[in-house]
Amino acid sequence: MNNSRKFKARWSALNWVLTILVSAIVFIVVPCVLVLKAQSTSVPNWAKIEMLAIAVALPVIFVIAFLFAPIAYTIADRQLIINRPRPNISIAIDEIEDIQRIHKKQIGIGLRVFGVGGFCGAYGLFYSFRIGCFKAYITNSESLVLIKHKTGCKLLISPGTPDDFVKAVIDIQME
Repeated sequence: MNNSRKFKARWSALNWVLTILVSAIVFIVVPCVLVLKAQSTSVPNWAKIEMLAIAVALPVIFVIAFLFAPIAYTIADRQLIINRPRPNISIAIDEIEDIQRIHKKQIGIGLRVFGVGGFCGAYGLFYSFRIGCFKAYITNSESLVLIKHKTGCKLLISPGTPDDFVKAVIDIQME
């Protein structure tokens, strides 16, 4: 990769607290309660099977959700890459129509259409009355960058140094 630049996806304090809290509930509290309840003789066998399935499925779902969480943003080979544990997302910088640093007030109230909000960040498909439908891969709502693709799609990300990130993308577009 020539002239590669990586920008960390720094977590906000709220993101850390929510992730730790949700993880504790999903990986410790819920499985323990369900397993203990399933050991009761007053619970029918079909309910015991359902409880044990939930005790196993819930942590598996959260591990899968983690695989889609943003961990960094890389600019390399005229591509913007959203780094995730699996799979990465790549966008050609030449296909970016507009990129700008924004503040969370400019988004207004965001509604989650499909995705995660609070566990390892906010990522997936969202809707805001101010900016419309957009995909988000954010970990800190204090460092937002809005990217408009030439197709009209919008993408919201949160590189650790958003102003440097925007400048790096614009510099590549100007080459």
